[in-house]
Amino acid sequence: MFRAIRKNHPNLPILMMSRPKVKLSEEERVRRDIIEMTYKNALDAGDKNVYFIGGESLMELCGNEGTVDSCHPTDYGFASMAKAIGDVIEKNNLL
Repeated sequence: MFRAIRKNHPNLPILMMSRPKVKLSEEERVRRDIIEMTYKNALDAGDKNVYFIGGESLMELCGNEGTVDSCHPTDYGFASMAKAIGDVIEKNNLL
């Protein structure tokens, strides 16, 4: 999917994010690793407009208290995710 988006939108900043969670199951860890590998492959291929945010960063403000059921974010979880995404946008001047 990344390649298709990049092919059609060569200058679009792309944020890749894993599941917003601190403690991951083995399956979730595998999924996170695939996303992170896609990100690293893009960097290795010379893409300088791609960014990765791991789930632990998305939940940095609230830890495991950011979801209702380990899946659906609470208001606190959404605020934490917004801060993490906003920090990447601000740091890299993506607006």
